[in-house]
Amino acid sequence: MSYAESSVFRLRALDPEAGPGTEPGPAESSPTAGVMTDHWRLLQKTPAILHSIDGDGRLVMVSDRWLEFMGYRREEVIGRRSSEFLTAEARRKAVEKTLPAFMETGRCDNVAYEFVTKSGEIRNVLLSATAESDAEGRVLRSLAVLTDVTEQVRAERALAKSRTRLRAILQDQAELICRYQADTTLTFVNDAFCRHFGKPEALLLGSAFADLFPVGGRDALLSRVSRLCPHQPVTYEQQSLTQDGQLAWHEWTDRAIAGPDGGIVEYQSVARDITRSRRQQLALRRLLDITASQHQGLAEKIDEVILLGLDHFGLESGVMSEILGATYVVRHAANPIAAIKPGASLALGDTYCTHTVELGRPVAFDHVGSSALGRSSAYRQLRLEAYIAAPIMVDGELYGTLNFSARQPAGRSFGSEDLEIIALLAQWLGLQIQTGQKQAELERSNSDLEQFASVASHDLQEPLRTISSFCELLEQRYAGKLDDEAEEFIGFIVDGAQRMQGMIEDLLSYARAGIKGRDFEMVDSDAILDKALRNLKAALDRNDAVVERGPLPKVCADESQMLQLLQNLISNAVKFRAEAPLRITVTAEDRGSAWCFAVTDNGIGIEPKFAERIFLVFQRLHSREAIEGSGIGLSICKKIVERHGGRIWVEPAPGRGSRFCFILPKLG
Repeated sequence: MSYAESSVFRLRALDPEAGPGTEPGPAESSPTAGVMTDHWRLLQKTPAILHSIDGDGRLVMVSDRWLEFMGYRREEVIGRRSSEFLTAEARRKAVEKTLPAFMETGRCDNVAYEFVTKSGEIRNVLLSATAESDAEGRVLRSLAVLTDVTEQVRAERALAKSRTRLRAILQDQAELICRYQADTTLTFVNDAFCRHFGKPEALLLGSAFADLFPVGGRDALLSRVSRLCPHQPVTYEQQSLTQDGQLAWHEWTDRAIAGPDGGIVEYQSVARDITRSRRQQLALRRLLDITASQHQGLAEKIDEVILLGLDHFGLESGVMSEILGATYVVRHAANPIAAIKPGASLALGDTYCTHTVELGRPVAFDHVGSSALGRSSAYRQLRLEAYIAAPIMVDGELYGTLNFSARQPAGRSFGSEDLEIIALLAQWLGLQIQTGQKQAELERSNSDLEQFASVASHDLQEPLRTISSFCELLEQRYAGKLDDEAEEFIGFIVDGAQRMQGMIEDLLSYARAGIKGRDFEMVDSDAILDKALRNLKAALDRNDAVVERGPLPKVCADESQMLQLLQNLISNAVKFRAEAPLRITVTAEDRGSAWCFAVTDNGIGIEPKFAERIFLVFQRLHSREAIEGSGIGLSICKKIVERHGGRIWVEPAPGRGSRFCFILPKLG
């Protein structure tokens, strides 16, 4: 009898009619042999992956599906030990863990095993088995059901591998990355996240993400999480303090992570450090405020810029120097270290700035002692550990340096953004110094011009008054004694002298328009226009002029020059009127950073080719006989507008006439 045939009788106990103690006889004489054979065939044909082993661990039955699964024929496996089809690791597991428990309980459920097919392929299964034991507890036989989970295991391993790879990638990111549940319990944190919050991964995992923020930030996070939807990330900026007490800004992006069924399985937050860009923005905004200030002189503004740099770089001392040959002269300083105070002079070679001057560009050292500069004599004398500086250029020539330093290392690395900021501050200082120098030159020139204009006005008008006086005496003394031609000549002399006197007065007004005037203050343009119209009432009434107006703003200006400006433009419209009834319109338009005023008339107009010429001194488009005037009124208008930082131009008015426009910046 074969091993397989004899095994049929060992499985007799599977027949419910056979008692456990019944000894089987020969197959052909057993009353249950036919029943057992039928059961045997049924088990072999079941679609399940089944096998049965005897007390020695040898296969006595395998289902057709088992053979298909393993790639064998039945005669190749019956009688072999089932452990032969396991991997080495699975055999070790069976011997050390599964079999001892199985022998004691007589069953096992969903135990993971790795089977090796005939082709050598490893297949993953979950094995469940039941056993029959004798009175002494020895296993006589067992029946096992195998569930194929190969594809599932492969997918899980691929997913685990992918997660491991993803985790490695996320760990290396500079951004702060974390994942958490709906109650913000952290399930993943990367290294950057741990460094920022100053806690190890083991301590963070399982804690609440929301608890890492102050009360306001905690409540805001919980509120955002409750509203998050898949595929709809939320981005926002949040300020926080680092572990060393420094202010930090991060741009956070929160998103809900959806599972295969579309439901939310967890949440993710990613933070990008924007501290440097935010600090740059704040520095630039503060620099613009300093530049726009009307209440500070140049020296005060320079001091403000140095304080700005101290705040931005977080260093101890700030200095603006002037380089005079080989001498380093301190012009401005904030929190000066040792003898580096305003007015102090040092040999350039004894300062760090000799390095900046030699390179001719911004430089930065967060720890001077560990750099090449640490080997210099200047370092041995000053012992400043942090240093950032840039050369100051004025008109293309080296003026000096702007530098910030500290006796302790900076505590952070200076980046390109820091070099950009100090370069910008140094450039600003260079432009301000250059502007100050030009302004001083201009003031000297203007003072000379004003003195010349006053002298010229007095010295030139004195002989004109003499000429006029003697001409009047001639007219009085020799009235009726001279012929008509002589009297006409005297009239020409008097008229020329008067016109010369008017031109001198206009020239003096032109010279003073750009150099002399009141300080700027907020003035009401409407009130100024009222005064101009009262001053011109006679001329307007004489020409039947109608003046229309829109609302005019309050502007930062010299009130007297503003009056002269509007008065000149309105009188110019009267002077160049056409035959139609004269209509003049005065309006103003808000253009954001400036006001655009317009004085529009329906007069004779101006050809576009003369649009710039009319603003030059003594430039006339009509003869003196046709239209009176010296040709200097619009030049004065141009001077006044330019003194206020604006510009003036003329353009054709709709229909016919001219539209004079001028822009005044909002300086107040």
